[in-house]
Amino acid sequence: MFMQDQLAAEETRRTSLEQRGLAVITSSGVLATLGFGSLALFRQRDAVPMPGPSAYLLVGGGVALLVAAILALVTNAPLRHRAINAAAMVQTMREHWADHESTARARVTSTTARLLATARSANDLKALLLLAAMSAEVLGVALLAATLCVVIIGSR
Repeated sequence: MFMQDQLAAEETRRTSLEQRGLAVITSSGVLATLGFGSLALFRQRDAVPMPGPSAYLLVGGGVALLVAAILALVTNAPLRHRAINAAAMVQTMREHWADHESTARARVTSTTARLLATARSANDLKALLLLAAMSAEVLGVALLAATLCVVIIGSR
């Protein structure tokens, strides 16, 4: 029962990580649109050229948000989990049908432990990818904000 609960918890964790990854994809797109849109409106209204460093900041911000979206997308990629081969399971059941109950429980527990280990490993990788995606998103927002600041200050 304990192992099954742990396996269910890892499934819940995987779902949560993937949902957060989708949120990063969405928010990166929205932030990029808002950043570029506000800059376009500001420049159009005042007809202000972009000072030298602002172009680099803008490109850096756009690239960082793109990297965030890509990393978040990879967070949602299906990772290869150790799965139970149905045919092998049937064969094992035939071979070990007469085993004692304690031996059967040990085999089931061992199989569940291997599944749990691979699920945790995959979820740990997804968590690292999500953390990298969120960090790239923060960097992108900071660079877009810096771009706006440089353009606004440069227009005075």
